[in-house]
Amino acid sequence: MVRKYVGNGRWKDVPGTAPAKTVAANLDLDGALEEVATRFLVHLPDSELQSGDRLFFQIEQAHWFYEDFLADAEGSSLPHLHLRKFAQKMFQSVELLKPLRKHYEELFNEFRAYKGKIPVCGCVLLDATLTKVVLVQNWAKTSWGLPKGKLNQNEKKAECAIREVGEETGYDVLLSFTQEEALEVVNQDQHAAMFVVPDVDVNFVFEPRVRKEISNIKFFPLDALPSKQWGVDTYVPKIKRWVKRYKLKHKHSAKAVPVEEDEVSPPASPRVVPLSPSSITRGSPRRQVPLVFDFGRAKILAAFDEKFDPCLARARRELEDALVEADQRSASRSPETELEPSPLPRPRRAAVTRASAVAAASKDGGWGAAAAAPPKRKKTKKKKGKTPPPPAAATMNDDEEGYA
Repeated sequence: MVRKYVGNGRWKDVPGTAPAKTVAANLDLDGALEEVATRFLVHLPDSELQSGDRLFFQIEQAHWFYEDFLADAEGSSLPHLHLRKFAQKMFQSVELLKPLRKHYEELFNEFRAYKGKIPVCGCVLLDATLTKVVLVQNWAKTSWGLPKGKLNQNEKKAECAIREVGEETGYDVLLSFTQEEALEVVNQDQHAAMFVVPDVDVNFVFEPRVRKEISNIKFFPLDALPSKQWGVDTYVPKIKRWVKRYKLKHKHSAKAVPVEEDEVSPPASPRVVPLSPSSITRGSPRRQVPLVFDFGRAKILAAFDEKFDPCLARARRELEDALVEADQRSASRSPETELEPSPLPRPRRAAVTRASAVAAASKDGGWGAAAAAPPKRKKTKKKKGKTPPPPAAATMNDDEEGYA
């Protein structure tokens, strides 16, 4: 039978589901320990077995499986064990771990010390008034704390925080964070990073997605925390400073736009309560997630103007400078210069050949042959083909000079 967590440490069977198949009813304690050892230890590589920390992480996984699926199975007579007692039984009965029985206490204490130094990440879930915070109670109901969990290898802090909050409360955080937004606290050599999430609906139905870890989830006022709580009071001053900055930031961004006397200010749009994806139908191929609008139309226009006014002013100045420059250029030109025709191009000078130069020198008289000859030019390769002969020197009688 499939079971569903209903809060306050209670589970109920889901009607219409088939009973779960299990062999736990026929197992004694030694058989159950061999079963979990086969699942979680036998196939591990030697590198995992030779490291005490990695070995005990696998034993912890085996302990959770034992408690959830063997000890809790219908008709099972297996005892419920804490991690220390369970690990001790494993070292005593599992053949793979028997050579390490003498070092069990030392290995377990080193594992607890190492586990206490792993960084944790989570979220501070605040209501719309920013005065109440969500706290979770452990399975043993001994203390309350903020929803958080240990950081996995190569995992980002924001990703770890969103994952742990979803597992422990069932609330899906629809925000993205940067590392600088975290509230950092160091408690007994353990570093914690908490991200603040505002506007959580007080009527949201919280439901853990993990077994035997969270027994209850409730809102508590920041100034009236439960007496049995684990490290929450160390975050309260940081949370209040964050709330003060958040209100100041939204106060500046929500400045109203001045309107004319005859202009009626449009009504503010109704505020949409943020929904969790756990309450949205996941079967639709294109899921529409509602957005949160905290501003009216006037506030949105004010934020838009504040953002783009510098760009508009710069563009206006550049346009005015261009118009002034165009006016100055048009004033410097006169109508006469505009209508004055452009000068005709100069004719190209005809090439002077050697024969024509000699003929001109003989006609003027007084030039020697050496003086009449122009300087020799370099010979250049001519294209193949017939070249026209040089023109003959013109002859003219003295009586014909000046007449056609």
